[in-house]
Amino acid sequence: MGGAYPIRMGRHEIVGTSVSIDPPRRLTFTWSWASESGGAETLVTVSLVPAAEGIRLTLHHERFESAEERSNHVDGWKRSLARLVDLASGEAGADRARA
Repeated sequence: MGGAYPIRMGRHEIVGTSVSIDPPRRLTFTWSWASESGGAETLVTVSLVPAAEGIRLTLHHERFESAEERSNHVDGWKRSLARLVDLASGEAGADRARA
């Protein structure tokens, strides 16, 4: 593994590397803020499992240095996953029209 990636979110950039990939079930990768020198590298695992209503996505993000940092990421992931649900259900365009 070890493939590097960048993600840009506005003025923020996240960098990391893939740790393991088991298509189409699981993806594990490291995560750190590029702008924070010496910041902790955390670990994210995304799992996909077939479910009666479609696909169940489970996201596990670990190795935080503080409870506050963990809480901030929980809030961010909740917003991001809500957007993913909107995209999958076709409601994303309606949200943009209301904004």
